[in-house]
Amino acid sequence: MAELFDMETKPELLRTAKHLNIKVKSTLRKAEIVEILTNTILQTPTYLLERLSWCDVLRLQTMVHADKHGVMIHKFCDQLDSLSLIGITDNIPVDDILNSGLEVIFPDVVAALSPVIDEFVVANEKNGKYEREQLIVGLLNLYGVLTIEELRKLYFTYYPNEMILDLLEIMTGSYLLTRLSGASFLVFASPFLEDFESDLVDLAYMNHYLIHQRKSIRQAKFTKEEVIAAGISEFPMPPVNNREKVDSAFKQLGISKEESDKWISYMWMSSNEDKKIGDIIKLIFEDLMSCSMEDLQSIVGVLMELMNCLPRWILKGNTPEVVHEKYERPKMQKQPPQLVVGPNMKKAGIDISQERFNDLWKDSAVQFTSKVGRNDPCPCGSGKKYKYCCGSN
Repeated sequence: MAELFDMETKPELLRTAKHLNIKVKSTLRKAEIVEILTNTILQTPTYLLERLSWCDVLRLQTMVHADKHGVMIHKFCDQLDSLSLIGITDNIPVDDILNSGLEVIFPDVVAALSPVIDEFVVANEKNGKYEREQLIVGLLNLYGVLTIEELRKLYFTYYPNEMILDLLEIMTGSYLLTRLSGASFLVFASPFLEDFESDLVDLAYMNHYLIHQRKSIRQAKFTKEEVIAAGISEFPMPPVNNREKVDSAFKQLGISKEESDKWISYMWMSSNEDKKIGDIIKLIFEDLMSCSMEDLQSIVGVLMELMNCLPRWILKGNTPEVVHEKYERPKMQKQPPQLVVGPNMKKAGIDISQERFNDLWKDSAVQFTSKVGRNDPCPCGSGKKYKYCCGSN
């Protein structure tokens, strides 16, 4: 493990120490920082486990007991991997054909974790801290970016009896959450927003601005169970209304529910990252080359329909389908149609401007589709309030 730390730059090591809440002076030499990080993790492994998400703890347990001390990385897994970022696991190079795609834990970490990890899992499997951390990550995955104030309000809708200090303790004690908040703790971003080429905080603020430009759209609401499912570390699950239809389509192609879950998760996060729908479906079809063309064509429509039923960050957690029905369709219905006056109509003496037609259309729309308030002007045009005119009866 120390060898991997040696490959990191001093700023990267200081950042890792900060996210793990390991006290390290910035004036120390790089070799000294490597020694502190290595000794802390190997000599007090429970200190590390307490700062990982529950999903990562279980993944470490699996790796400790596996024959090659590793787990396969799914091709659709596009998640920020805390274990490799910390430096306690590494990926097998692709040129190793037998083990390609395997993420392995370092032998010295295995030796440190083996005596404690099983006992830790048993003692903490009902620890509410891990549930709360997963819920926070789920909120970030559903909404993309949240300020600390927005996150606080949402969090307390699910845990109304807690104090702000309880929330801060969870945030500061989590490697993942401290990484997702940058240095300021003022804005938090989904793990899927980080692209390793841009500053996470800059990306967060830019996306927060774009999201809240849509002032007419209200933030979507989710149940506690939906938020927690959306916070799973490796393959977060979005709420899907027509899940039975999707599962049925995948089943016809011989795909297990576990595998279809991974595809749905990948499609959800890819859509939030503005990847093209065609590229997303193409990657999925690469695993379905054994299926007939008829089978592939039958599932395309289901996948396209699914994409419209997935929550989007840019829509404040709403789905494109909901936004269209709730916000866009009513506007379309309120817009007057474009009038085309043909030569036969003109010969018959029918000639009206588009502006005049718009006025007449809006007047009739108000009369027949809008509920008139008692203090609103009466639709009859008398100039009186509705309650003193047609509404007096």
